[in-house]
Amino acid sequence: MNILWIKDGKTGHEKQVKTLLDELSKTNNISIINEDYLGGLGKFFNWPHLFINFLTLNVIREALDMIDITKHDNRNSKSRKEILNKYDIDMIIGAGHATHSRILYLKKFFNYFKPDHMVKAVSVLSPTFRKTSFDVICAPLHDKNKFKAIDTNVLYFEGSLSKVYDSLPDEKIGFIGVGGKNSHFLFNDQEIYEQIRYVISLYPDKMWYIFNSRRTSAKLNDLIRNIEYTNCIFVKTDSMDTSYDEIIEKASLKFVTQDSVNMVYESLSSRGETLLFNMDYQKKDKVVKQIHDLLINKNVGYIDISDLMQGQSKKIIKSMKIIKQPNQVLFSEVEKLAFKLDKILHNG
Repeated sequence: MNILWIKDGKTGHEKQVKTLLDELSKTNNISIINEDYLGGLGKFFNWPHLFINFLTLNVIREALDMIDITKHDNRNSKSRKEILNKYDIDMIIGAGHATHSRILYLKKFFNYFKPDHMVKAVSVLSPTFRKTSFDVICAPLHDKNKFKAIDTNVLYFEGSLSKVYDSLPDEKIGFIGVGGKNSHFLFNDQEIYEQIRYVISLYPDKMWYIFNSRRTSAKLNDLIRNIEYTNCIFVKTDSMDTSYDEIIEKASLKFVTQDSVNMVYESLSSRGETLLFNMDYQKKDKVVKQIHDLLINKNVGYIDISDLMQGQSKKIIKSMKIIKQPNQVLFSEVEKLAFKLDKILHNG
């Protein structure tokens, strides 16, 4: 199966597509062409056993940038004919708004020049236009309201697509995932820092790996970097010293800020407990509802914070308590989605 993957350069989008393709590769022999789609020009590379030279790249770009494929058929060109004969694309896939028009345009190109080998267009995450033009849309459940009940080209999954780890966790390892400023939850640097200190002090026998994100403020980064406990390691997003995926897989306890939806579902897709930091929401949108549903259904634990009155001064102090995760169900959304998509790809 030859797959053309259109990339938009956003880590969160590309990671979910890669996770899905990795899962599909378990049951299919897959070759992938990557196109980094930037400003309307693509760059093809990394197709195993095939070498694409500069001249070929220019011919491809010339063909794909035509406004109307059907009115400009130069299939007699030797270079063009070579391209059309060599590349049987079975599926074009991508995630993110920037990829949608490109996916549909390339589908039109390949299907026009090779009508005997029809290409399927697949969008991971919900496209913002021409939804019925995609053969398959892999959409998160919280976007269900964007589709009609009669839309048969939509496959739903919960949360985000994350690699599934079914190995037993290491009781000596803990994971802390920290987001930052966002439009869904109030992110108070000092309060998150105090909760991090509480968790680390509560479990002194664990080595805690703290991962930040691109949204984490400089203030919170500094607070974490200078934390007084020795049983923790701060791993910044641009660091290659410690594997994020390896720690997610091994950690027996995982604490994540509620704004970090991908981190939450990555934690739930591996063994060990997943718990949420205490945070207030800004507005009741679909992301907040999604996280609250996890809490209501007891699929995650959390840090409970209450106010206590201290002595005659009646000074208010914060009391923290860990509420354990009651339902430790391993999430395997990508496995279920890949199974459904595989059936569609093979059954036409």
